[in-house]
Amino acid sequence: SGFLFTLGLAAIAGLFLTGIVVDRHLTRVAIAAMAAFCLAMLLLATIGGAPAILIAAVCWGLGLGASPTVFQTACARVAGPQIDQAQSLLVTIFNAGMALGSAIGGALLDQARSTASLPWVSLGIFAGIATLLILTSARSLPANAASLNPT
Repeated sequence: SGFLFTLGLAAIAGLFLTGIVVDRHLTRVAIAAMAAFCLAMLLLATIGGAPAILIAAVCWGLGLGASPTVFQTACARVAGPQIDQAQSLLVTIFNAGMALGSAIGGALLDQARSTASLPWVSLGIFAGIATLLILTSARSLPANAASLNPT
């Protein structure tokens, strides 16, 4: 479908762009990725029609492309010598998040018999994550590993 193709191309672009700037702008890229997810869900929830859906696909793809690199970079900076364990936990958390999201989405679909609530619930989840990132960014999204342990 055009939506999935657009989302995929945007995800590739998001990954590429994130790779260029993540080392210098980790916090900004992390918050921008969550904002892109939020905008995508808001568009899907409130505006119908092909243009809004394609814009939502681009936003969603950009966030999707950026997020793994952002969180792996943050995890590596925070973990220090325990990087292997931290990266393993990150992958486990990603997988658990996908499973939980599927369970929540399935329960919503089963209950409401409609997809109308899905973008609103997703928006709430992404907005919550964005808020946590903003509130904890000094510790969870360090500018570099050295900034965690100044000497």
